[in-house]
Amino acid sequence: MPLLSNIVEGEFRKSSTSLYFKEGSFENPTKEVGFLKGNFVAEMPSKHTTPLGIPAAKKREKKPAKRCGCADNPNETLGIMDDKSARVFEAILTQSGQFGFYQKRVFLSTASLQAITVSVLMYVCVAQPESGQMKGERGCTLTINDTDLARDLRTTTNATNDGTNALLCQQTGSFLQDLTLRMPSWMEELDAEGLSRYTVYSQSAGVLMGATMGGISGDIFGRRRLMFVYFLMTLIFHTLTGLANIWQIYLSVRFFTGFCAGAFLSISYVIPVEIVGHSWRDACVMSNACTLGVVFCSLEGLITNNWRYLAFVSGAVGFPFLGTYYLVPESIRWLLCKQKFQAAEFATKELISCNFRVVPKLIYLLDEARSSIVCHMHEKRYTYLDFCHSRHLFKQTVALIYICLVASTVYFCLVEKTQHVIGNIYVDRCFPYVLDLPLAWTAIIVNKCSGRRWCLFLYAVASGLILFSMIVLHMTGNLQSMPSMVQGMALFGKLGVTASISLIAISALEMYPTVIRCMGAAVALASVTGGAILSYQFKFLEAYHYIVPFIIFGAMMISVGLVGLVLPETMGKPLPNILPCKHRTLPLHDSATLINAWNTT
Repeated sequence: MPLLSNIVEGEFRKSSTSLYFKEGSFENPTKEVGFLKGNFVAEMPSKHTTPLGIPAAKKREKKPAKRCGCADNPNETLGIMDDKSARVFEAILTQSGQFGFYQKRVFLSTASLQAITVSVLMYVCVAQPESGQMKGERGCTLTINDTDLARDLRTTTNATNDGTNALLCQQTGSFLQDLTLRMPSWMEELDAEGLSRYTVYSQSAGVLMGATMGGISGDIFGRRRLMFVYFLMTLIFHTLTGLANIWQIYLSVRFFTGFCAGAFLSISYVIPVEIVGHSWRDACVMSNACTLGVVFCSLEGLITNNWRYLAFVSGAVGFPFLGTYYLVPESIRWLLCKQKFQAAEFATKELISCNFRVVPKLIYLLDEARSSIVCHMHEKRYTYLDFCHSRHLFKQTVALIYICLVASTVYFCLVEKTQHVIGNIYVDRCFPYVLDLPLAWTAIIVNKCSGRRWCLFLYAVASGLILFSMIVLHMTGNLQSMPSMVQGMALFGKLGVTASISLIAISALEMYPTVIRCMGAAVALASVTGGAILSYQFKFLEAYHYIVPFIIFGAMMISVGLVGLVLPETMGKPLPNILPCKHRTLPLHDSATLINAWNTT
């Protein structure tokens, strides 16, 4: 027996990468020899055997060394086509349920948190001066949300704490009442539009920087805990908005609110995508459940009818949802990539038990995933520099930035043109966003037939042609005298832009591997935020002619459709996990420790 164990151990060390194990793992190290004798398989001609009849391991042939940075398959460099761990985890999800009770619980929890965060971000759209601003002796602001409501304005003069006079606004039918923020001297020359722009810029800059920070921290330190920490900080800073008494404090608080919200959103969109099957990923992202946050903000404004109370109420509503921390688990894919295999096994078993399914050969599948990760990827901290890992990945990242930036710029410009469709200030705030939902849901069905890339191309080009049609309508009649027709065309063209942005979002989450997926989502979110800021710079186009903006926006959307063809097709493919290292070789120690890798107790 000692002779047998020595022979088996020697053959195991010679060909550690050629061993294939059947289902099972070692609970007792003394059973290793018996297990290997019964389960050892080697790829060798039958005439080559050991004296005891055990097949000998095939001697590995030496392959010519590859030049640094080269790969036989371009997709191999991206870790998409040859990611065995991704295929294994998709097999587990297929057998355990692609959208079972476990996935539904996580999706509903993250969607509710996203809706609350969106309502917090929309606060600056309802609690900011837009037109008709007045000032007191020390620059205390007086805001009017709509020029049509200016005739309902009733002003009174009250004394502030320091004895100076301030004008207070009592506006009927508006979100705001009694907004008395004192301005510094350098802001006294700004009108209402300038103040609104400053506030949006401040919060948008926070979202942009927060998304960048949240993306890299989510990929390094994990998804679950950081997501709830950022969500809690978002609520705290937003609630402090109601305590601001000067514009400097107001702008600072909105910046930090945007910072925490951006970090939260860059992580929250990733978690549900990483635990659902390939057939449900588009439904989770393109359902746009976060749009309900705009409706919440309008209802809260209708109930409170005061900008301070609105900040307190919208912030307090989110605190009970912190209890969903116990319903959202850590990402199993992230645990695998960070080589936390016992935690990944425990989370996988929890997924299977919650879905009331049975997955045969689970330990074997987890061993396959572990072997792929250990063999192809270093355990390291990834950064944004890893987007330059290969030429293809860099090219796709640049295309993603362009698409998100241009599409969001067109979107927010068209939203500005569709703000006053119904005539009720509360409904007008949420109507353009709610109207986007049906078309986004139809895009879920269309993309299953044509794929992500071509569906993005069709919707983007279609919206561009709709905006171009303003030229034909202008030639047939003067649309400038029919503002409702112009608003209708802007609203109709915006629907295709919305579907395009939804398709970009799912493509951004699917084309990056797990180790840099949060950073990929952060790049997309930061680009969308940049488009929101850039949309303010396109207002000068209306000074030339009312159809000039539509021509420019149509050309921009057609370019989005063409550039979208650069992105890879990800529909129906396993979600990649690893970013392979070209110089990674499997050490003997790592090969030997494949045994007892999982906790089977």
